Amino acid sequence: MKESSKELKIGKLSIALYKNHLNAKDGKITYHAKVVNRDKASMADICNDIVAAGDNCGLTADEIKKIWLKINQARMKRLTEGISTEDDIGTIYPSVKGTFADDQTPFTKGAHTVTVHLRPSSKTAQTMAGLTPVITQGNTCHPVIESVEDMRTLTGTTLTPGGLLNIKGRNICITGDDDSVGLYFENVLDAEEAVKVSAKDLGTNSRNNLCLIIPDALKEGCCYRLKLVTQFNGNKKVFRKEPQTAYATATPKVAVTITE
Repeated sequence: MKESSKELKIGKLSIALYKNHLNAKDGKITYHAKVVNRDKASMADICNDIVAAGDNCGLTADEIKKIWLKINQARMKRLTEGISTEDDIGTIYPSVKGTFADDQTPFTKGAHTVTVHLRPSSKTAQTMAGLTPVITQGNTCHPVIESVEDMRTLTGTTLTPGGLLNIKGRNICITGDDDSVGLYFENVLDAEEAVKVSAKDLGTNSRNNLCLIIPDALKEGCCYRLKLVTQFNGNKKVFRKEPQTAYATATPKVAVTITE
């Protein structure tokens, strides 16, 4: 198997600014930044990203995941033996917290803890240092999809084309004037193949709940993940400048298999 030689595609890091009320200087308020936590990617998500990008060396997402699990288990064993492990992201190493009265005091759970730390590699440090984050408005609303349920199968993993789909989450109201705004069923194996839900098929469209008709255009036997793009900013009439994207976070995240 040949290793991929593709260069890393740098993502777009968003940060939000918040007022430093306690550190005002000469009556002027300064701001501190926080990274906007857009979502949490699972091991399955990353494996599917690798397959979709064509960097999978002929392996399926499940095969990649199995190998990754074995690697993690081997690294965990090394950590429990006091051995640090290193990869392109950085070095993971164990450490102990807590104070001991003298050199004969035994380790006591509760008073002492064993934990792990990550020391970034030079490659990771250089990559992050080279980023120019996009500054967004502080305290803004970011969409999060928490659950997806097919109203006929009562699952989040089997869809019924033409049936109803109920979605729950936070700040998921679909609104905005950008052409990208909408709800998409994105093919897991080909991100360029995405079926957009028609506006007329979107019933409930609120901050915490969406209810829609599942598109008939979805291919039987294919696997899709749900992608939401919105400019919702807490007010349906006031749009944020840049659209925000959220993927389904239900288990499994890789959305659904189509059946008759």
